[in-house]
Amino acid sequence: MHIFAAFFESKTMTNREKILKIMEAEHMSARQFSEAVGIQNGTLSNILNGRNDASNEVIKKILMRFHHISAEWFMRDQGPMYVTADGTQQALFDIKPLELEVKEDEQPKVSEDSKNRIVAKKEQPVQVAPKSIERIVVFFSDGTFQELKS
Repeated sequence: MHIFAAFFESKTMTNREKILKIMEAEHMSARQFSEAVGIQNGTLSNILNGRNDASNEVIKKILMRFHHISAEWFMRDQGPMYVTADGTQQALFDIKPLELEVKEDEQPKVSEDSKNRIVAKKEQPVQVAPKSIERIVVFFSDGTFQELKS
């Protein structure tokens, strides 16, 4: 069998792989995940180590806790991993960016008085009082110091 054919034929993931994918997507450790789902750490450890498969009860708890994970994806390997708020399935990367459009008549209004004040402040140079050195203190490695005054 050609290597690419094997890749495309194998669409199903094990429950272990799905749980790992959810943990990665949610940025959760095994301990955090088991606490969030409400299962024993040992139960999750056995699933992740391949000793046991996830029971229906564990899968149900996962889907109850993570409402945005598609049950179709988890149970039947159908569709994308995520579900939208309205219950339709949507892949993570199918989410379109929000497009903001600001119309010309919706631009913020700036009064002429405000414009003049802004320009006036920009044109005025900042005046700094002249400074001179008043004294310099030099510390030596033997713990002594010398103060120089102008």
